[in-house]
Amino acid sequence: MTEDIVLYYFDARGKAELIRLIFAYLDIKYKDKRFGEHGDAFVEFKNFKKEKEIPFNQVPILEIGNLIFAQSQAIVRYLSKKYNICGNNDLNEFYADMIFCGVQDIHYKFNNTNLFKQNETTFLNEELPKWSGYFENLLKKNNTNYFVGDNLTYADLAVFNLYDDIETKYPNSLKNFPLLKAHNEFISNLPNIKNYITNRKESVY
Repeated sequence: MTEDIVLYYFDARGKAELIRLIFAYLDIKYKDKRFGEHGDAFVEFKNFKKEKEIPFNQVPILEIGNLIFAQSQAIVRYLSKKYNICGNNDLNEFYADMIFCGVQDIHYKFNNTNLFKQNETTFLNEELPKWSGYFENLLKKNNTNYFVGDNLTYADLAVFNLYDDIETKYPNSLKNFPLLKAHNEFISNLPNIKNYITNRKESVY
């Protein structure tokens, strides 16, 4: 019997989007519960916290059967391990996690710029080209369509999600990084990912 899978988050991409991309790529059916989709997000979230005991009182929350999973990065790692997209040996698993950690660093800087209007000039002129160069070099070194080995890992989806976010706000951010641009186009054209992106809701973040 297949267990019900429910993802709880606000009506936005945010910290839940990489989880959604993983489900899309793997063609895993789940319920995407979004606070604010049909009413006041904070009222719905407050009521949700009364109904379920959740760690840390924040989302995203993933519910599988009677199990509750919290913290977006931990959820991503769990799903990647469970569904074998974390790297096909210990070394590749480390490299995938290393790249994922790097994505968190630059995504944090982007969110500070995008959501809180902090240091936009520094981000665009220094941080974004610096980190894009790091990812470009990693792709060049691996010399495949992927960041790690010759199969897709969650690192590929994480980098794609990062630049999907960034290019929504700053188009053509990848114009000076041909390998990274080609990688993002490659991931966006994977059938399940393409279908998901084509049909997903518009979101401000």
